[in-house]
Parts: sequence; structure tokens; C-alpha cells
Amino acid sequence: YSFCTLLVKTSNMNTRRGFILLLLLVQVSAQCELFETRRADILRLQQLDHQQGTPFTPTSTNGKHTPVITLTGTEAKVTVGTGTISGDAALIHPTDRTTPHFISTIYATNQNDVIIAMTMLSGTTDQPSLTFEVPLGTTSIQAFSFCNTHGLFGSDVMQVTSTGSSTASCSITPCFEDTVGIENGVCAQFAVMEADALRRQLSEHLRDTPFTPDDTNTKHTPFITISGTSAKVTVGLGTVSGNTADPIHPTVSSEDPLVIHYIEMIFVKDQTGKIIAASYLTATSSPPSLEFTIPSGTTSLRAFSMCNTHGLFQSSDVAV
Repeated sequence: YSFCTLLVKTSNMNTRRGFILLLLLVQVSAQCELFETRRADILRLQQLDHQQGTPFTPTSTNGKHTPVITLTGTEAKVTVGTGTISGDAALIHPTDRTTPHFISTIYATNQNDVIIAMTMLSGTTDQPSLTFEVPLGTTSIQAFSFCNTHGLFGSDVMQVTSTGSSTASCSITPCFEDTVGIENGVCAQFAVMEADALRRQLSEHLRDTPFTPDDTNTKHTPFITISGTSAKVTVGLGTVSGNTADPIHPTVSSEDPLVIHYIEMIFVKDQTGKIIAASYLTATSSPPSLEFTIPSGTTSLRAFSMCNTHGLFQSSDVAV
């Protein structure tokens, strides 16, 4: 893949096994583990950051964050901000790469509170939205949008009269269009990813830098292995030591916000501090890892891994 390409890595577990970059498509008629674990982590953040374990409900003061549903035949589209319907630009959610401030996830549920569609977005995605075919058997839809700084917001419930002929797909659709590309020699998507990780590091762990490698953090420390022109990042000393007593970071897939525990992102910098590879992961990504081709001119690598509950950790530098 190209230098400025942001990935989503998922591993479909239990009856939904498999591995894929960017898109996972499996037809399901019940709850999707991939969706439900992402919702659980969003609700964990909602409680942690906003002292509320449920989404904010639509109000006039939250118009900028409120998701809005429009139906056209059997197709549904979710946009964020009542201004996307009224035309009032002040009530359309912005995408600010500097702060950063953006919508990171949009999803929709049916009348049984089962998630029927979901997308993850990057901090360079203007006009965040989710478009999907209304699954067979759906009688109502409610949409939810998660702002990285202001939390989770829900829409009013919309009744459905027309549906498609297929059941819901268990697929997180990434909306990581490269709308900005390389800016001042840096991939804008990667820069926003790191900025948001550091924002959370400060908010949740009271420090504005990653945790550095030490013996007490070997479960969370990323490790780099190099083979020719390829590199692989894994998380936990046990992934490289060969000693079964050494820790490996677990992936705990759960619908319980108090239980879910996983590595949600990995990225790698070169000797200049430029991010050269990055991937989001989900709570079904087991074991968490990132593989990439080392760009020409690279002389050293440093990896970073973000645990959803324990924060951002960095590796030691590895010579290339």
C-alpha cells in the first residue's frame, strides 16, 4: 500500500473467522461482534470522558453533533449536524485537523438495538457520513455519531417502510479517503491519528508523551522485527522473546464497556520522526500487529501502540 494509506485491521472471530484489510463482509442476521465491541469501547469513553454511559439525546444545543437520517427508497444515509438538512453551516459538524476535532465513528441500529451498519472515519474526512441499504426486516432506524472530543450522540428514531432484500453485513466500512494527502512532507491522516492519541494520553493518563519501554510495561510495549525490506510490529515482550512466561498484550473482545481491552492503533516513525506506516485495529484483531515495507532511505524505526484502556506506548529505536 502507499505511504499515506490508513488501514483498518480486523480479524473475524468465532463463527466469523478471517483476516482482511479495509473491509470485512460477512452476512449475519444477529449481532455482529465487530460492531458490538466497537460500540462497547465508545460507551467506555463516553463514561470516562463525559460521565455518562449512554448517548446524548437530540436537543437544540447539540444540533452540530446530532446525526440525521435521510431515506431514499431502500437506501439510508446518516450525516452529522442538523445543518446538513437545513443548510445552516453553523450546525454542520466540522473536521478540524489541528485540534483535532472530528467524527470518528457513525453507526445505525434497528428496532431491536442491533447495529446494522457502521463506519470509521479519519480526521481528514470532510462531511462525515454513512450510507447503506436498509436490511431486510428493519422497521425503524436510529443513528449515532461519535465525536472524538465531545462524545456520542443519538438521533431520533425513524420509521422504515422500504427495505432491501439482504440482511445486514458484519462490516466496518472505513471512510479514510485521502482528502488532504501529503502536507508539508507529512501524511495528514497519520498526523491527525497521532495528535488524537496524544490528546487522549493527556486527558486519560495525565501525560502528553507516550510511555517509554521499561520492565513493568513489557505487556504494552511494541516490538519491531525486520526481515529484509519488511518490518512487523507486535505488542508484548512474549511476541519476540520466545519465552512463554513473558507477557503478550491480550485482545479481550467484549460487549461490556468495563471489560473490553485491546490495542486500537499501531504506527511507526522513521529517524526523522515522520510516520511511515499506521493502522487502526479492532477488538477482534488478534494478535495485534502491523506489517509494512520499509521505505527507501529509512535508517531507524520506532513503533507506537495505543491500548484502549492503558494508553500510548513506544518501542526502543531499531536500526535498519
